[in-house]
This record gives sequence, C-alpha cells and structure tokens, in this order.
Amino acid sequence: MFKESTQNLLDQQGREAYEMIDQDSRSRHHDGEGSFQTAHRDEESQRDVGEDSLGAAHREEQSQRQDGGESRESIHLDDGHQPDLETISARLLPLFALILPTAAVIALWTDRDYIHFGELVDFVQEERPTVQLVVQIVSRVLAMLQMTAVCSILNFAVRVRLGSQGGSINLQALGFWSSLNVLRINFSLSAFYVLGTAGFLAVSLLPGALWAGTLSPVLGTMLDEREIRTPAFTGRSTGIWNSQYVWKGGPSGSIWDIDDHCRRINDYRGFIPSCPVPDLQSLLLSSGGSATPVDGSVRIHSKLDNPFWQYRGRSYGVGSSMGLNSTLFFANEDTYKYTEMGYNVTVSCMKNSSSNFGLQFDTTSGSLYKYDALGQLPNMYSAKPNGDDYEESAYAFSLYNNTDMATWTAYNSNSTLRNMIGVATTYGRYQNLNQTQCEVHFVPAEFVIAVNQTEGSISVESRNSDAVRDIDPTGQLQFVIMNSVNFLARMSTSLYVSVLGDCLNRNFQAKMSNAKQKKSSLTDEEVEEAATSSAADTFTAIIDDILVAYGASQLVNAGDYTTTFAYVSSPAVQIGKWPYVYLIAAFHFGIVSLWLIEAVRTRGWARLPKFDHLDVGSVIVASSAGGHQLAQTVQKHHRAKKSRWAGDKSDRIVAQTEIRLKRQKLGTSLNPSDGHNASRGEGDDDDMIAIVRKSP
Repeated sequence: MFKESTQNLLDQQGREAYEMIDQDSRSRHHDGEGSFQTAHRDEESQRDVGEDSLGAAHREEQSQRQDGGESRESIHLDDGHQPDLETISARLLPLFALILPTAAVIALWTDRDYIHFGELVDFVQEERPTVQLVVQIVSRVLAMLQMTAVCSILNFAVRVRLGSQGGSINLQALGFWSSLNVLRINFSLSAFYVLGTAGFLAVSLLPGALWAGTLSPVLGTMLDEREIRTPAFTGRSTGIWNSQYVWKGGPSGSIWDIDDHCRRINDYRGFIPSCPVPDLQSLLLSSGGSATPVDGSVRIHSKLDNPFWQYRGRSYGVGSSMGLNSTLFFANEDTYKYTEMGYNVTVSCMKNSSSNFGLQFDTTSGSLYKYDALGQLPNMYSAKPNGDDYEESAYAFSLYNNTDMATWTAYNSNSTLRNMIGVATTYGRYQNLNQTQCEVHFVPAEFVIAVNQTEGSISVESRNSDAVRDIDPTGQLQFVIMNSVNFLARMSTSLYVSVLGDCLNRNFQAKMSNAKQKKSSLTDEEVEEAATSSAADTFTAIIDDILVAYGASQLVNAGDYTTTFAYVSSPAVQIGKWPYVYLIAAFHFGIVSLWLIEAVRTRGWARLPKFDHLDVGSVIVASSAGGHQLAQTVQKHHRAKKSRWAGDKSDRIVAQTEIRLKRQKLGTSLNPSDGHNASRGEGDDDDMIAIVRKSP
C-alpha cells in the first residue's frame, strides 16, 4: 500500500514537472530572443527560493547547535547577519594621523612669539635652498596626515551607514563620497556633486600652503638694551688727561711736563695712550691729510687706536668706546645705537693778509736752514706768563735753502674765549695756504652713534636735545685739545719735506680737483676758497681724532666713564608669522573637532564594517555575491525606457540605484576559471558580504 502511494505521488510529481518543462519550452519557443531573459529570471527566482530555504535550514541548524552546547560568534540583524566589524586599531587611524600635526601645532603656538638667533640664523642665511626644501617636505607631510585623517573620517561615515541596519546609499552619492576620498573630481556626477567635490579639493590645498607659511623662517632683527660706557672728563681723572700741561717743578716752572706722566696701553684692544701727541703724531697727520675725499664722497677713516673700526663720515670726537666694550656685546649682535655727549667742533678759516704770524729765515742757523715761526694770533697774550715776549711758536728746519716749508700754531685763550689756529708757509707749492687763519668752536652736543659690529663701522650724527650738557664745563679740555694741535706742529719737523705742509696740501689739491671737475678755470677767489676750506677740513679731522683718543684713554687708562643704554639689534629668525600660525591652528582644531563629533556620534565607530567601498577587489567580490539583483534592476528600468546600459559611468539610472550591504549565504559557487556552476560541497553554505539592491 505504501509503495502504491509512493509510486502514485512520484508519477503525479513527474507529470507536473513534465507539464512545467513543456510549458516552459513552449514559452521559450514563443518568445524567441526574449525567452533567455525570462528563463534567467525564473532561474534567479528559483535560486532565491532555494537560498531562502537554505537560510532557514542554516538558522535551524544554528539553533540546534546552540541548543546542543556548541557556540559560534555571530551578530544578527536583517536577514540574520551583520558584516564583520573593523578592529580598534583600524578605527583609530584618523587619531594616529593627527598625532604629529597636533604636536607641530602646539609647538608652533607656544613658539609663535619666540625669536631665534645664533647658528640657526647663520644656517637660514647661508642655506636658503636647503631650508626651502625642508620646509616644503615637512609641510607636505603634515598636510598629507591632516587630509588622511579627514578622508578617513568621511570614509568611516559612509561605511558605517552601509553597515548599519537598514542603511543604504544611492550610487551617485557613493561616487561623490568616493571622489572626496581620492581627491579627484568625477565629472560624471551631477553638477551639485561636482561643485561640492571641487570645493573640497580647494580646501584640501590649504593645509600645505598654510604649513609652508607657518614653517618658513622669517629673517628679522631682535632688539635689546645693553649698558655701555662712554668717557667722562671729571676732576678725579684730571691728572691723567691733563698730565702734559702741568709745569715741571710746580707752578713756578717754565716747561710743561710733556711726556713724563703719559700712560700707554697696547693690547688686543689697540694702542691707547693718554697723550695723543706725540704718541699718535703720524696717525693724526695721516688722518688730517685725508680729510677731503678726492671724489667728494663720504669720508671713511680708521679709528686711531684700532684700525678694525672705521668711521663713515665725521667722528665728532665720540665713539671711542668701540672695541673697548666688546665684552658687553655678543658676536651675533650685529648693530646697536647709543647716545653720547661731546663737542660738535666747527672750524671756520679765512685768508688774513694782515696776519703777523709767519716763517722767517734764521741767518744764524749755520749748516741747517732754520725757519722761525714768529708773530701772534688775534687771541694771544702779548707776553708769556713768565714775562717774556711771546714770539716763537714753532720751528722748521731744512737741509736745502729752496725747500718748501709750512707750519701752524694753535692757541686757546681763556680771557677772550677764542681758539685760534694760524698757518704760515714759504713761497712755493704751499703758498696758497699761507696766512690762513682759523677759529675753532667747541659746541656741546648730543650724538647718536650707530655701530655695525659685522662691518666694524661707526656712523655719528648730531641731534638736538634738551639734555645736552658740557662734558667739561671748566674749559680745560678745550685748552688741552688746542695745545695738542700746537704741539703736533712743533714736533713734526723734517729735514727734507714739510710733513705739515703735505698734510694741508693734500686736502687743498683734493678741493682743487673737485672744483675743476665742475669748472675748468678757477678764479682767485675760488682758489682761496679751496685753500681755506681744505685747511678747515684738516684741522676738523685732527681735532676730532684727538678727542676720540682722549676718550679712549679715559675709559682704559683713567677708568673715568658714565653709562648709557645701547639699543642692540641682532639678526634673528622667527619660525613663521603669527597669521599663518593662527590659521593652521584653527584649521587643525576644525579637523580635531570633526573627529571628536564623529567619534561621539558613531560611539567610536563601533559599527564600522571591514568592507571598504574604496577597495576595488572588495567591491567586485561583494557585487558578485549579491547575485543579479542590481543588474536586473538597472535592466528593468532601461527596458522601460527602451534603452540599455552600456557601461556608461554617467548613467542616471545607475546613479539613482540604492544599495546596501548584506551578509547572505551562497548555495552554489561560480568557478572563475571555467564559468560553470560547481557542485556544492562542504562549507559552500558559508555566508559572505554582498552588495544588494535596497528592498523596495
């Protein structure tokens, strides 16, 4: 009985199957070319039914295993399973990418007002190409890390959406987010998405530019204050700076103590005597002879005690501290300025044809030709302090009767408060300078001294100030200076040439040369003007140098000084300018804020699937695992529009298709090598990630 029932059931099923096959065959014959698509849909429908049955069977098997004490880890959502989740280390990728830029922002923020100097300045100045190369490399690395963090956050957001229960996205939106991650414009997207991608790409260029501006070293100067010593001429050091003008044997003596009490220091600072004359005699004459530049340019001349330092223009008798205060300044402190009190010495000369000061040949001199400088200046006493007539002020000797001779005399009068210099020459090449008479004025003034340690240059300018004071109200310093000029003439005789005449004549010839460059023929008045102005230049330069020499001696030999503040400027470098530091800090804060917001919103990306839509291999495998759903949906819509999909990436039907991730089981597998269905074996029913169409 059982056999008959079974046989009847099989016969009935066989007839039904035969009728289905026969009906299907007739349908394929009637539909022609469309029959393949119908059969394919029927096959897919049957496969879905089979897969649903297998899924149900699998779930029943899982339930039985759990009931039997076996354990298997799985997460059940729609269709029973959720895609596998990313590891914690992968979820922390944006944080790892932000560590180095965050450290750089903090360092730059704390360093934004700090000025660097020293070896870094030298390196930046000497190795500019290398510095720029390093800045570009570091800037791009930091910008790359920041954009890696941003793109990872965007990538995680899309993957979390795809992996969440019921989460889906259309293919055009997916293409937009993918374009943002790869930093490329996909022109197949809609205009809205193209503009959005272009805007994002523009923003992505900002970090590199901002980092370059922030890290680029900016050369500048650092200002500081430093105390500096300037010479003082006080009563406690009078015995040093006035030692030459003390009578030998006391007040009743008739000869000044010219050299007995002079002090001299000769070390790394230079040669610094307390008696400029005679110790600096040749240097003073050399400086005086170069007082007028031949080309009319600014005069550049050395400081007498240390030739490393050079004055650009007049010294005005100040700036003697240079080279003597070197321990107060660092080598990298390039320039500094300070003020110093002194005398603005002005010398005005004229031709005085009625002057009774001149050279007179001494017929009693024997084998030597002696010339006596006789006569008086307008400010001289009629008699010496000891009662003798004041006649001789200098002598000139020569081996030859026809030698050109020249000399001068200088005198300071306390009674008339006038300081006078007179020049006398023999007839010859110096005769244009004969009977030149000059008056010297010592005007208290305040000077601004600019020093460049690198170049060893000193520039001095006089300025008006209410704080001007006389460095020696007693007037004794003026007396010392004028007598030094006088002693210079008495001690500078020569048997062959007149060193005094040559000193004056060099400036006269320079004046004549400058004048003839403008006018080929000069009048007598113009020649006289050249002679008097050149004499004024000569004595101005000599007096300035004598004042500098006395100032240096006061600092070193007498230790008499005052202190003032020098405003020091040294080359420095600052890493970036503050606007760039603020901008890169704000930009980085925005990225960190985005990371924090997303971390809180997604609970640390707890539902981040391992599937990455940017990985081509993952997309291909997941698409094939999803079956023909997507293709059938696209084909259906194209058929309705009587078109077909030809692989066009700008296809609107494809762009509007919604997709989602799903873990589903595969009952059969397709062998990629031969394209035939393989037989189902053990383990073939394992589930895997699939990209499927969103259910309507």
